[in-house]
Amino acid sequence: VLSEADVLVFCGTSFSVQLTDTALKRARDRELPVYNFNVHDSLASTPRLNVINILGPAAETLPQLMRTCRQIMEEQQQPNHQEQDTENQPQSTQVQAKRRRRPSRACVRKRVRYLQRRERQRRAMSSS
Repeated sequence: VLSEADVLVFCGTSFSVQLTDTALKRARDRELPVYNFNVHDSLASTPRLNVINILGPAAETLPQLMRTCRQIMEEQQQPNHQEQDTENQPQSTQVQAKRRRRPSRACVRKRVRYLQRRERQRRAMSSS
C-alpha cells in the first residue's frame, strides 16, 4: 500500500521505530508530502523531504484532516465544464475530458494551511 501512496500521514508517533524510518525513506525516494499530526514531536523538513507538522490534540486536528479530505474529494467530483458537451467529440477526447486531475501537492498544502488558519480563527472567536 505504501508504494501506491500519494501522501503520508503520521499521527502521534515519536519516529523512533523502524516502520516510520522505512516509510520516511519511501517518502524521500518518491518525493511524497508528509503530514505529521502530533502533540509535541515535530519532524524537520529537508530538501528531499517535504514535511508539514500539524501540532495539537488529535481530537482537534484529525477532524480537521477529515474535513479537508472531504472538501478535496467534493471538488474532484464536481463536473468539469469540458464534460458538458462531449456528444459531438471523438471517443478518445471524451475519455480524456472525463478524467479528473488530482490536486497538486502544493494545492493540498495550501488548502491545509488555509483550513488551519480558519480553524484557529474559529477557536479564537469562540473563546472570546
